[in-house]
Amino acid sequence: MLKLTYTSTGVTLERSVESFEATIRRRVLLGLRIGEPVGLEPTSISLLVSHSLPALEGLIRAITQTPTNALELIQKGAAQMEM
Repeated sequence: MLKLTYTSTGVTLERSVESFEATIRRRVLLGLRIGEPVGLEPTSISLLVSHSLPALEGLIRAITQTPTNALELIQKGAAQMEM
């Protein structure tokens, strides 16, 4: 699973060996144990990734090996990227 964490200080993207279902299960159980409500809703995100990203090949490989259609990689041309 690719894990995106964004905070007021920055954004990190990492690969996790834990499945999405296991992550949700763990967080829901934590919320129940501490008595905090947990809200889950589907969402989407778009990320602009530079061609010079050192881990770009690994990211592409991870997306193509993901057994779901939840991730999509769209390559934009230089003309489309300039605004």
